[in-house]
Amino acid sequence: MKVVFIGGGTMAQAIISSLIGSSKKFEIKVSDPILTVRNEIKKKFELFVTDDNSLAIKNADLIILCIKPQHFKIVANQISGEITNDQTIVSIMAGININTISKALSTMKIIRIMPNTPAQIGKGISAWNSTLQVSKESKLAVKEILGVLGDEIEFNEEKYIDMATAISGSGPAYVFLFIEFLQKVGKEIGLPNDKIKHLVIKTISGSVELLSNSDKSPEELRKLVTSPGGTTEAGINSMIMNNFHKSIVKGVKKAYERAKELSNEEKT
Repeated sequence: MKVVFIGGGTMAQAIISSLIGSSKKFEIKVSDPILTVRNEIKKKFELFVTDDNSLAIKNADLIILCIKPQHFKIVANQISGEITNDQTIVSIMAGININTISKALSTMKIIRIMPNTPAQIGKGISAWNSTLQVSKESKLAVKEILGVLGDEIEFNEEKYIDMATAISGSGPAYVFLFIEFLQKVGKEIGLPNDKIKHLVIKTISGSVELLSNSDKSPEELRKLVTSPGGTTEAGINSMIMNNFHKSIVKGVKKAYERAKELSNEEKT
């Protein structure tokens, strides 16, 4: 399978690194306008690199768009007349829907993916959707690519990608925010600075692993930790009184609304 990456940034390099380290055979090329990025990729991976997008996509089976949404129109103008019926577009651009990509590139073979940052270490979760015109072979190749980045979930309707964006796409930032404040509080109450990070991270990772290996719900596990009249109950009651739970709900819904807005903006 011949794969070309348009854009050689952090996510592209994470995918490339995982692919090279896997047992799957992919022939990889990369196009990026920045010389330092091209040199970095060439040195790190010993791959063909170029700044010519139209040259890069020749004979490729999968064209993976690893670019910022605001750069899409420029790239589309460069490659729209070069895409063949045998090629499939794979987009990891946030906020740009399949219809917009299809119109700009004059193709119906499109796969839209929403990965998240833990994919950089092979622990991600990617939500994706494809058009009916995408071949089984291309879908299988994408599943293999996403498999080396972590887990993947295929949705049968594109509308779920915007929903997943608010949960899994933005989710790591929510977790990092919670960790950030736990560490700040730990410092405020007097924990040694060199111990706080380890204490917090192991608490989070251990709790997640416990949940993953349990048949109990998060609510059930929370109640098992929360003894009546104890420290946990005091802390949780205070959080609820200060609208901790409502802030989470409102925040996720706001992220979802913004994801839909971005998709709708690209339609106009």
